[in-house]
Amino acid sequence: MDFYHKPVLLDEVISYLAIKPGGVYVDCTVGGGGHSEAILNIDPDIQLIGIDQDAIALSAAQKRLQPYSERIKFVHSNFSQLINVLHTV
Repeated sequence: MDFYHKPVLLDEVISYLAIKPGGVYVDCTVGGGGHSEAILNIDPDIQLIGIDQDAIALSAAQKRLQPYSERIKFVHSNFSQLINVLHTV
């Protein structure tokens, strides 16, 4: 069975983030990588940290976001550990 996830409210999320070129963004529930992919597509200098506690979802995101592999760091963790994750990446 393949992992599938459709990002919810994608346009609204991107609009409210007011993404800046060259910024560093954290997707605390990277899931299938849909929101992260949209963020990374905005500017080639954007860096992203993708966190998920679900190993299957994290693997799916890694596969989907392979073209951005030099700009993204994946972390298998829970978003409640955000401070610890940011101290280690």
